[in-house]
Amino acid sequence: MKYTLRQLQVFVAIAEHGTVRSAADNCFITQAAASAALKELEQHLNGALFDRLGKRLQLNAKGEWLVPKAHHLLQEAEALASGVEQLDEMTGVLSIGASQTIAEHCLPDIIRHYHQNYPNVTLKVEVTNSREVMQQVEDGKLNLGLIESECSDSKLNPTPWREDHLEVVTCAEHPLAKAQRPATLGQLAGAQWLLREKGSGTRAIFEQALAKYELSPNVAMTINHPKSLFGLLQSGRYLSCVSRTWIDSMAQPVPLTVITPKELSLSRHFYHVSLSSNQHLPRVQAFIELLMLK
Repeated sequence: MKYTLRQLQVFVAIAEHGTVRSAADNCFITQAAASAALKELEQHLNGALFDRLGKRLQLNAKGEWLVPKAHHLLQEAEALASGVEQLDEMTGVLSIGASQTIAEHCLPDIIRHYHQNYPNVTLKVEVTNSREVMQQVEDGKLNLGLIESECSDSKLNPTPWREDHLEVVTCAEHPLAKAQRPATLGQLAGAQWLLREKGSGTRAIFEQALAKYELSPNVAMTINHPKSLFGLLQSGRYLSCVSRTWIDSMAQPVPLTVITPKELSLSRHFYHVSLSSNQHLPRVQAFIELLMLK
């Protein structure tokens, strides 16, 4: 049995429009070509598919049976062509900007899965703070940005993809960790802090949370290297605010003491940002779909 997609397309068009002429117009072929396609299909299927009622054609029992199956085959053929076309487009470079916490503790697993599925796409990852990521996306230097702070710029289409929490931490030897009572907000504001640089999403969320109580941290040092931060905290002199994602991702239990006051709201979301012109790129769409699953 041999039949073509064109024959099925003509058959479906005749079933919908009732005449060969209308079906030919719909398929952008001549009436003679449409008549020939129907005749060949009926020969392949060993029987008529329509009853002839003057100039109109009405589906018979065999034709009624064939209509949904022909529709399904045509849809599958269209999906196949679309899928192959998309695979052809899954090449080139995908440039991603990510804040440090996301880059170190979320991205590796996502990138591994992405590269397994789309080996012909070259990934370039820029690690910097959230503010710089947003700026580079807006400037067209990055296809996609992954940030830790909120974004109010509608041009960047900010979309939350993961919830995170921040914690106030120190080492067990710090006076506030050894105290019998939970640390107060006033005590936190008066302590010495190790914080990320301005523009960091973690720092922005923490400072906003304190500002609600008209407080600001006493920043002794800005530092953007996690291992250095961890080492300095062990001195027992400083506090810091870090992502729960960072704490949970450590291979070994972290010898840090969490002293977050219950009245301090430090929940946040991670967001992905991109210009509308980049959202339609198949390689960007595929990465966002994988991102939302993680």
